[in-house]
Amino acid sequence: MGAWCVRDEHNPFKPGCSYETLRRLVERGKINAETIIRGPTTNQFWAFARDIQGVANLLGHCHNCHIEVRPDDYMCRACAAILSPNTDRQSLGLAPVRLLPGHAPPHVIARAAASQGAASAQPTSPSAVVDPSVRRVGAPASATKSTIAGNAHTTTTSDQPTDSAITAAATTRRLRRQLASVRAMIALLIVANFILLAFLAALVIQLRSSSPAPDTTQQEASTSTPAIIEQPPPDDPSPASNPAADDPIDTVADSSESAPAQSPIDQAPIDQAAANRAAARMAEALKLADLDTIKDVEQAVAILQGIARETPASAMPPGLDEHLVRLNARLDELYLRQAM
Repeated sequence: MGAWCVRDEHNPFKPGCSYETLRRLVERGKINAETIIRGPTTNQFWAFARDIQGVANLLGHCHNCHIEVRPDDYMCRACAAILSPNTDRQSLGLAPVRLLPGHAPPHVIARAAASQGAASAQPTSPSAVVDPSVRRVGAPASATKSTIAGNAHTTTTSDQPTDSAITAAATTRRLRRQLASVRAMIALLIVANFILLAFLAALVIQLRSSSPAPDTTQQEASTSTPAIIEQPPPDDPSPASNPAADDPIDTVADSSESAPAQSPIDQAPIDQAAANRAAARMAEALKLADLDTIKDVEQAVAILQGIARETPASAMPPGLDEHLVRLNARLDELYLRQAM
């Protein structure tokens, strides 16, 4: 409820409303320029909405000169009329009570007029200012002059606001808009940070679950110096154990046919040397991996891949594939730590 009333012939006893309710009715299209309203700015007299201060600007034009204005403008740029109304919901906007001739003695009427000069209603036009040459009957000249000065000061300060007041109102509106935009930006940044942290946490959990647990026993065995694989030399075939030695023709034929193939006696030293080299290189790679830096782990992985690519299958050191898998998983974990 409030001091504003909208004329409704079907519901004439409907109570008044506040200025905020009146603003919402205008935004919903319930009030137009031809709607009859009364309120504090009309001294509670019925008038069209297009001619009412504080309501006409909500409809998009000035109540005095009817040019286009914005709803949040404080003053009309053409006629300098104040557009904003009194938002006090307890103020009815009624004119002050004045004593009329015949209701009281003349000196009482003059004294009441002098005391109410500063608090009297604001004149709507310059003609409403009292003429200095006119003096009330029974009122002293000093009271008449103070009343005239008070009315002139009230008219000047209320109807024509200073430039500082207009600038302060515009600055306040601009600061409010900037504060609203800053708050919205801060909220967006907070939401983006939460999403990024959740994504990184999910990525770390996935990498930890996918990487196999390191085998400590195998790591300790691999870090130690691999023992050189010794193969016992094959026994030399004795002439007595060869049943074909009695036949010289068959012996010559067999030896001529098997000459291009390499015997196991000649192949064993070659495989043994390759195995020793591969084992030494793998030990060097594992020592580099113990330093636990990205560069060293990358070099260790490259050495193990070179061993797997260059070493024959018969001389391949045991546990090479497991070390490659473990070092690749360790390298991914180091990359993730560096990114965080």
